[in-house]
Formats: sequence, structure tokens, C-alpha cells
Amino acid sequence: QALADETNYTVNMAVLDGADIVYVERRKPARAGFRIELNVQVGARLPAYCTSMGKVLLAYHDPTAVRAILDRTDLARRGPRTITAREQLTHTLAEIAAAGLAVNDEELAPGLRSLAAPVRDRSGHVVAAVNIAVHLSAWNAAMDAVVSRLETPLRRTTRDISQRLGYLPSPADSSD
Repeated sequence: QALADETNYTVNMAVLDGADIVYVERRKPARAGFRIELNVQVGARLPAYCTSMGKVLLAYHDPTAVRAILDRTDLARRGPRTITAREQLTHTLAEIAAAGLAVNDEELAPGLRSLAAPVRDRSGHVVAAVNIAVHLSAWNAAMDAVVSRLETPLRRTTRDISQRLGYLPSPADSSD
């Protein structure tokens, strides 16, 4: 809730279930701001390949399992910038794993952007992802500007949640 209130955007948390993400938490900002209403509730499922949280979860998932998931997933175009080529998605997932951050720039739906980071458990495994959802009608800035403004509070929040789950980051884990 603190992240939603700080940024004035909707914040979500999801876990991976097969080829889908499942929303386990959704928070809207307390003060009046732009709220994205995609008719998504806790328990809702979306394809992992075209969501920022899903891409984070796939990026840190077992590579053999990810290949199996992608082999049985139709990478259908959902938004104007959906990644529909397996090779490109695999490359993107490797970049996400290295950076500890995923963006979604109109991959799920026209106008919808989001930024997601991983949540780790006590053993360091990525068990969930948190995102901040921003619609172009609320903030029509370049994606780099969105990342620049929202990355720090997002990473701080996922780090705090991870620490509450018992994760103790090493100094080398500063990107998460």
C-alpha cells in the first residue's frame, strides 16, 4: 500500500502458476489519482509472457521449465508491442534476470505500461513479483522516464518484502 500511495499508481503482486501469473495482491493509491481499472482482481490469471510480473517470474524460473512453458504457450499478440517470437522473449528474460527488473510497454494491452521486480524468500528464490502499473493516458512519458521515476521505490519495496520473508541480500544483490 505504501508503494501505491507514494507513486499514486496501482501496485500488484503475483506468483507464477504454470504459464500464467496469478494476482495475490492489488493495491490502489489512497488519494485520488489515476487508477488503472482492467477488471483484474486478486485471483485473476494472465499469461506470464506478456506481463512485467510474469516476465520477472519466468526470468528467475528454472530454464528447463521455462522452455517447456514456452513450448506450449501461444505467444499471441495481446497489445501493440507483445513479444511473439520465442527467441526474442528468451533473450529478454535473460536481460531481466541480469537487471532484476522487467518492463512492459503495451505488451498486454494498448496504453498499459508496468515495471516489475522480484520478491525473494529466505533461500533467495524468487517467489513473487511486484509491479507498478501506469497508463499512457495518465503519464505519456518515454518508458525510460517511467523507469527512472519508479525503479527506486519499486526496488525498495520488493527488497523490504523479501527481507520480511527472511531474505538477507548480499552486497552483490544491490540490483534486486
